[in-house]
Amino acid sequence: MKLIEKIEIHYLRSLYSATFSDVGDLNIVFGRNDSGKSNCLRALSLFFDDEPDSDRKFNFDLDMSDKRIAEPRSSIARQFIWIKVTFNVPENYKKSLGTQIYVKKQWNRDGIVNMTFSPSIKSTIQKHLTRFLKSIDFTYVPAIKDLKVYAELIERMYSSAAETDTMKSAIEQFIGAIASQTNDLATELTNLFSSQTVIAPPTEMARIFRNLDFAHGDDGHSMLRQKGDGIKARHLPEFIRFINKKEVRKKFSFGDLKSLKTLSI
Repeated sequence: MKLIEKIEIHYLRSLYSATFSDVGDLNIVFGRNDSGKSNCLRALSLFFDDEPDSDRKFNFDLDMSDKRIAEPRSSIARQFIWIKVTFNVPENYKKSLGTQIYVKKQWNRDGIVNMTFSPSIKSTIQKHLTRFLKSIDFTYVPAIKDLKVYAELIERMYSSAAETDTMKSAIEQFIGAIASQTNDLATELTNLFSSQTVIAPPTEMARIFRNLDFAHGDDGHSMLRQKGDGIKARHLPEFIRFINKKEVRKKFSFGDLKSLKTLSI
């Protein structure tokens, strides 16, 4: 189904006012350099993930539109950024939220977020709206992609696979093999501390996947370190599709691609 019907962005960076109506499952945003294309995706990142970039928190002085700040009629108290998204409600939420609902988020200079929605719903049903919004998984892939971008996606990709019984069993065997090779160390540590010490899985299993790579082509070259940006970028939609397919939580999907920035729920 088409999840998002309309997106409205006001006073974010170069976007004084921007509206995307009749949003589809695939949306291509094109224009000149420095015309605000990336800011459209930063706005969605701010709306869904509370930060405009994956490695930077919201900063009002940086993210507020210069044009809006310069307007004489705008006092400091009236300066704010707001983003409104109109959703076509998925079937399993229609009973509580109706067929269509918009959610508007507004940020002021003090970083306070105010959220409003329409049509109005009873306070007892607001938990369903909160659950619906939290179920949205927004993935922002910047136009300039360093190895960190790929590492994070690969970590998440393998983490989703790690939730399966097959992968859990393989990890247990892997840890067991390491333990058997470090038995002498475990014995010495046990004697030293007078309590049993054994090799255990990392507390953050996902972290062990960050440095995994792909051997690409007949030459077996490293996808991350030997292939060009074009080849690497073509892997990204498949990474995200794999994540959505393998993660336990059931998701709907909506795609908005511009320089491979993708939203999915």
